[in-house]
Amino acid sequence: MSYLNKDISENSVNKANVQLLSVAQPLAFRVLKRVRVSCPHSVNGCLWEGDYGDLHSHLIDSGVHNTEGLQQQQQNNGGSSPKLSSSATPLSKESIAKTFKEQADDKFGAGSYKEAMELYAGALSAFPQPNLYNNRAAAALMIKDFASCLADCDAAISMDPKYAKAYLRKCKAALEIGKFSVCCLTIEEACKECPDNSELANQCYRYKEIYNQVQLGEKQLTEKDFSGARKTFGSLLRETNCSLIVLSAARAELGLGLTDRALRLTLQVLRTDRGCSEAYSVRGQVLYYVGDFDQATKLMREGLRMDPDDSRSREAFKKMRNVETKLKEARNLVFVRKFADALTKYNETFSVCCNDLPPKSQLNAMLHAERGNVLLRLNMFEECIRDCSIAIYAKDDLVEAWVTKARALQGLDKVEEAQDELTPLMHKWGHGEPKIRAAYESAVFLVKKKNRVDYYKLLNIPSVCSEMEIKKQYKVKALELHPDRWSSAEFTDEQRKEAENKFKDIGNALEVLCDPQRRQLFDEGYDREAIEERIQRAQRAAHHGHGHGHG
Repeated sequence: MSYLNKDISENSVNKANVQLLSVAQPLAFRVLKRVRVSCPHSVNGCLWEGDYGDLHSHLIDSGVHNTEGLQQQQQNNGGSSPKLSSSATPLSKESIAKTFKEQADDKFGAGSYKEAMELYAGALSAFPQPNLYNNRAAAALMIKDFASCLADCDAAISMDPKYAKAYLRKCKAALEIGKFSVCCLTIEEACKECPDNSELANQCYRYKEIYNQVQLGEKQLTEKDFSGARKTFGSLLRETNCSLIVLSAARAELGLGLTDRALRLTLQVLRTDRGCSEAYSVRGQVLYYVGDFDQATKLMREGLRMDPDDSRSREAFKKMRNVETKLKEARNLVFVRKFADALTKYNETFSVCCNDLPPKSQLNAMLHAERGNVLLRLNMFEECIRDCSIAIYAKDDLVEAWVTKARALQGLDKVEEAQDELTPLMHKWGHGEPKIRAAYESAVFLVKKKNRVDYYKLLNIPSVCSEMEIKKQYKVKALELHPDRWSSAEFTDEQRKEAENKFKDIGNALEVLCDPQRRQLFDEGYDREAIEERIQRAQRAAHHGHGHGHG
């Protein structure tokens, strides 16, 4: 096989592992551009000499290196070329093409794919060959010019129907632009033309499996089997970075409410293809589910501008705007404390988006937490707890939902349950989250208040009674509960112990309720232990203050 018929591989640049000199060493590249060189086609009669930086423009100048162009150069130089070697074959089209190919292969190996394509074009204009089309297709594939790659592969196949590498390269390009059926048809045609090629047979199975997996994934998305779709497209991403596959994977993540992963996938597409309208629309919907309506609106509008006929995106945009409007109205009603009207507006918001909102999405968590707060204000505690539980399931670090749920449990007098809910959160976030700390301290206070001895009830007096009434009733209860009355054999040890405890309690009640400061603290909900702590703290503060004043 002559050099002209050798194929180039996409892997050749990877094996070389080189960088463009203009990128790696800009100063050296500027110096190199000023080096004087002659044209590589000098062996074919080209007389050009100039700076290296102008060489590529000269090489791709149409009409310079064809037969007529070289003859004209020689005539202008007196009929012959002093650069011509004795062994050269001047004006040979194959020789001209070979020189172009050598230059193109060098550019390809250096990673200059656009320049390589231009030089392969020069070779093709001189002496068209299937492998030259295939090599130019390889360069086009490297710069993601998939349309040019497909066209060159078709040209190579039309010249040589048994050209296996052209079929394989066409399948690669078709896969990257989501033409999965084209992949299958192309590889089947290749297998018919080259039945003994084992690589084609293996690739035929692979592309058919990819096509079947794509069909399965799309069906799973349609049926809202997002977990299945996530698994399917996740395996396909190991085969290709095709935008359609990446965006389908993003839709699967979005359906599960996993917005972080969906954002990364859509960004991956936009970095390689800023003109992908679907990427803007999907990313906009992701941000909508995050609750960022402003950015979502901008992205979805851009997607619709690029593709006005996308009915799915247009419907999603319309629904998002409706949800945003109703949510703003609900929040305004909460601000002016019209909670009943706000509840109605939140319910309307849910009626618009409830069928499409992923359970684990941040927007779902936010909406349920906000409606839960409204339900708490309306003393609808059971409904509030249900909404907050949904919000916590969607986003387990949503502090507002935890606090609102605890307050609703307290509203139902389930103060121990509220404390149990907040205790692990206090250990986890309490030191850095003041709302959790405040809710936890409130829960502990209410539990102690619930479990303390009710001195008014114990003495059988109202909470507004005077000190004289308290002392009078104490005497009655003291006679009733005095240990001497319970010492006879007719009472069991358990009854005597209970009477003894109550006798101590009425003594504590007398001490607390007859002291104005202690009684005030008791009326505020403190138990006897907390009352004594606060009294002692106040006494220490007063003593400390007097000490400074005396000094």
